Amino acid sequence: MNDTLTIKKLTSSGLTAEDFDAGNSFARVHSGKTGTYLRKYTNSPASGDIVSETLRIAHQSRDGSSAVQRTVVANDYEITRRQAGVGGTFTVPTGILDKGKAAFQFDLPRSVSYAEFEAYTLRIIGFLTENNCANLQALYNGEY
Repeated sequence: MNDTLTIKKLTSSGLTAEDFDAGNSFARVHSGKTGTYLRKYTNSPASGDIVSETLRIAHQSRDGSSAVQRTVVANDYEITRRQAGVGGTFTVPTGILDKGKAAFQFDLPRSVSYAEFEAYTLRIIGFLTENNCANLQALYNGEY
């Protein structure tokens, strides 16, 4: 077994519009919590599962009790499963609701520059996405 993992850092200059799909529109919604910002997207397919995603960005600023700024960026998702109804299309809700979360947490001491922050963040993204997301698949399978 190889105990060394080589991770390529994704470069921000290497990303272009062609690297992304059309995307989804996340509308701003009220959070009710200071320092927390929410955006919500729900697909409404005629057939198939219904997916609701909430992009949550939360900041805890540096203050007298903490020299570290903490920022969490999370995608909280809910999937309403549907089964085949008349005509074989998946339109009948099963009542099964799956919930999950994908998140990054950043703890930023005052001394970390933006260039350093970008490099560390893009290294994680590079780890997750290189080789057609092989490492992401391994994490999904609980292999690390």
